[in-house]
Amino acid sequence: MPYPFRRAQTLPTLTAQDELENASILRNDADNGHFRGLPARRQSKMKVLGKVLSRWAITMVIIISIYVVIWAYSNKTVMTQTTKRQYNALITGLSIALGLAVASSLNHMVAELRWWILSRRYRSKRKVELILQADNLKHTIALAARSRRWSIHLAAVGWLILTIGSQVGLAAIGLCYSTDTADKRALLVPGNVSVANMASIETERVVKSKTQALGALQYTANSYGTISLAYDTAEILAAPLARAIHVPSDPLMFCTDTVCKYVFYETSTASIKDPNANPVTVATDRSVNATTKCTAWPVIGGGNGTSTNVTVALENNKSWDIFIPNRGGTDQTTFMTYSQFDCGTGCSMIMAFEASDTSPWYYSCNVTIGQVANATRAEHQIGANLTSLASAGIALQGYAGSSFVNDTNFQYQMYPSESVFGTPVNGTTADMEAILSRFAIGVVAISADSNTNLVIEGNMPMKGTKLNVSHWGMINLILILTASLQLILGIGVALWANRVVVPDGGAVEMAQVMRTMAIRDRTTSTPSEKGSTGEPRYKSLWIYRDTLVSKEGGLYDLHMEEQRYHATSDSGMIEMSHQRPGTGRESTAPSTPTK
Repeated sequence: MPYPFRRAQTLPTLTAQDELENASILRNDADNGHFRGLPARRQSKMKVLGKVLSRWAITMVIIISIYVVIWAYSNKTVMTQTTKRQYNALITGLSIALGLAVASSLNHMVAELRWWILSRRYRSKRKVELILQADNLKHTIALAARSRRWSIHLAAVGWLILTIGSQVGLAAIGLCYSTDTADKRALLVPGNVSVANMASIETERVVKSKTQALGALQYTANSYGTISLAYDTAEILAAPLARAIHVPSDPLMFCTDTVCKYVFYETSTASIKDPNANPVTVATDRSVNATTKCTAWPVIGGGNGTSTNVTVALENNKSWDIFIPNRGGTDQTTFMTYSQFDCGTGCSMIMAFEASDTSPWYYSCNVTIGQVANATRAEHQIGANLTSLASAGIALQGYAGSSFVNDTNFQYQMYPSESVFGTPVNGTTADMEAILSRFAIGVVAISADSNTNLVIEGNMPMKGTKLNVSHWGMINLILILTASLQLILGIGVALWANRVVVPDGGAVEMAQVMRTMAIRDRTTSTPSEKGSTGEPRYKSLWIYRDTLVSKEGGLYDLHMEEQRYHATSDSGMIEMSHQRPGTGRESTAPSTPTK
């Protein structure tokens, strides 16, 4: 056999002094000045609670960090793959750290409570070892299997539920959120985008000849304004921000009482070419406004719509006769425009006659299509032809209603009072301004939606990911319950366990506490301790003792005390110490040990 192995089988020889000291320890004889175990002092409650609170503080820091990470990343409207990986790394690391912190806290609770458990009754060496290793689930199960006490079974089951349940609960946090494809906001990367060609109105969607003649343009402009009623209109504050993903069900126009707004969109050319994906269209920061300013006068003659001339009342009891191109009768509004009237770039003058048997009115308005905000390229601008057609669109015919009419400078359209654009407003200029602005911006919006597209260089939209937290309540429950149980159990276990003096330190200090057991285990291998069959003559039971050695110094001797009985009979003689530690009186007659 190799030399190292031969050497390992040879026990070191004890000196006479060592033998005397071991014998004194086994007799529980402390009068000779030898400590039987570990010299220690009782820890103050403040120190005990301080350790619990320090471990709880670490857990709270991790919990707060988890809250901050989930909240911060869930508030991001869209994440790149890099950002998603950052989140996954952070939340995974914090979840592992929280699991380790909770497990460490539970292990500290067991490490303190085991000494109180060992101090309750005498136990066999194997059970003592299992209790000392109770932070290991395998040893906890083994302890429950070896014991017949229901209290041990309940404690083991409770410990298993607490240990496994805490880890399952923390793992369940991952089920409370998901990273999905972002459907509200897109990412922008350099690339080609498709934008609407807004140089002019294209007639091919409305006019069968696809001509770009003036009449066709005017007719198409008026048609687009009416078609725009098929699209939703929202408050101007609801206008999408840049990078917002557009879907067909979204509102197309945004209005207040006096102004209407259209937001321009761009589409990724890569998504258009991909047959397996829907086109990705996003709002830009470019927009255009339609504004209107009106003046109203009451009609005092011909207001029922049966005459081609009406009289309106002016200030200072004056009046003014106005020509109306068509006798449309009552309950209708006729919008008129003269193309030769110039009120500025993108501006058209609109006159409106609101025929009524009871409250006829006449209006004169200026409708203006403004410049495109945030335009950076020529392709972003709206052509002058389109802005003039859109601002006058509500009054344009394009093709005359009668072949006898040949005046292309003067255009008019009639709308019944039951229609949206013919709704009587009874002299309220704000309402008339809203109607005209809405029609004008509708022409722009439908033109942008119907015209052919241009492909230009820009920032191409692409879909990212979004962190969606679906169960904030469950996250709150798990984290709050984790912190609360750790604090409550930690304080309760610490105060309960420290009813005895708990050894403070590591493996060396524990070895000193277990010194008596180690000596007995060594001596049972000697021939004098063995019976005729070779088995130990005696069996030992052990209990943890904290013997007060010095009241003045508060010094305790922490050790394991032994009970011995004959192995051949459970009712055999028990070898007790001559003086029971901590009682100050002689031991009683032999008794039967509790297993």
